[in-house]
Amino acid sequence: LGPLLEPLTPGEVLGAAKSFPWKTSTGCDIHPRHLSLLGREGLTWLCMLYAMCEAEHIIPTPVMLTLFFTRPKPGGGRRIVANLPSFYRVYTRARVDIVRAWDSADVDSTFYAGEGMGSVDAVYDAAIEDAIAAANGCHTVAGIGDLAKCFEKIPHHKLVPRAISAGFPPRVLGVSVAMYRAARSVQVDLASSAAVYTNCGIAAGCTMATFLVRAYLMSNLTAFRYE
Repeated sequence: LGPLLEPLTPGEVLGAAKSFPWKTSTGCDIHPRHLSLLGREGLTWLCMLYAMCEAEHIIPTPVMLTLFFTRPKPGGGRRIVANLPSFYRVYTRARVDIVRAWDSADVDSTFYAGEGMGSVDAVYDAAIEDAIAAANGCHTVAGIGDLAKCFEKIPHHKLVPRAISAGFPPRVLGVSVAMYRAARSVQVDLASSAAVYTNCGIAAGCTMATFLVRAYLMSNLTAFRYE
């Protein structure tokens, strides 16, 4: 999956761990900020472990478990959210700048999935463009779509080649897919399901999730682009 990335430094990992608030969920291991309590030697070994994960596209066995819980939606129903291990959360927080650089380098005015381009912006900008076209005597057609359970329905065997084709950092991609393919357990109140494995789904709540959805859908959406 391409050349190796420059290894993370102890300072980068320390900064990523300290960026989490104390009042945040804890996965199958420890609180993210607990990693900031490591000394210089411990942080150096952790950086080496992250480098091994990127080289081999793996997640260490003790943290190969994602806990899923449900959260109420404002409009009714419940949303499934992933509670990922802190080992992985600190890693993605430390590597997110690389992914943001990829995201900002491919700015497309027709693709509303980047920073500052939310659903409200898309509707408002489309309305403005329609009004301008009408004032100039032109006709426009607009459509709005919603992908039900989008995150959960993305197959990993299709995500990888599409993300690589879109230019998503491949080493980060390898670690993220390894985490998504690890064991999963659903929690409801005080009950937990048996661990299961799946080859489908991006974990909503993951730092990389929205970026990977964009990378996956990019080829589909650009098919509608015209000059």
